[in-house]
Amino acid sequence: MFRHLKKVSLFSISSLSLQKFYSVSNCESPIENETTFNSFNEIEFKRFRENRIIHIYGSINKELAVRIKDCLEQLDSEKNLPIKIIINSNGGEVTQGLSICDKMNKLKSEVHTQCDGVCASIASVILANGTEGKRTITPNSTVFIHEPYHSFGEDMTFTIFELNGSLRSLKNQREQIINTLIKVTRKSRSEIEELMRNDTYLTSEEAIEHQFVDLIEK
Repeated sequence: MFRHLKKVSLFSISSLSLQKFYSVSNCESPIENETTFNSFNEIEFKRFRENRIIHIYGSINKELAVRIKDCLEQLDSEKNLPIKIIINSNGGEVTQGLSICDKMNKLKSEVHTQCDGVCASIASVILANGTEGKRTITPNSTVFIHEPYHSFGEDMTFTIFELNGSLRSLKNQREQIINTLIKVTRKSRSEIEELMRNDTYLTSEEAIEHQFVDLIEK
């Protein structure tokens, strides 16, 4: 996995960034279940449908990835209009982040991405995977890219077979990340490997220079 700093998994499917907003595992209308959602949620759900904005906050894991992909699918099925993903995440599970990228690539709608705070680790890959020309970053945000790693947890006891399996998985994930970034940034393999090897922090201007984004959001 990629390293991430804060193990919080908040997902807001509205155009505003308030923790009070509800989180759901799919994008079914809350109006169909009035015992679960109040009128405030219904208003925010309507804004989500109209503004077509998804926020990715906190650690990227399986639950979060499923929610994001469900919402991307629903928005794409309703209208062939751009969908915007605003990201403020320290990363998470590589496989789940790449599955979000795969879903983005399958949509008919353009997917505009924006870094609003930090896009670290696999979150930086999702950012760069947005529609070319429509990837933005706020002026004081940071993009962080580094080598993937495998955590063995507190129990450091493992067999040679388990170790070999983990190394193969880590190598495969590294190749997937490199190939994805080569495609979306148009950088060479050696350039991507250098960024990862050096644990590179990019300012908004540097993120444009390295083609993770296209514009600074004013």
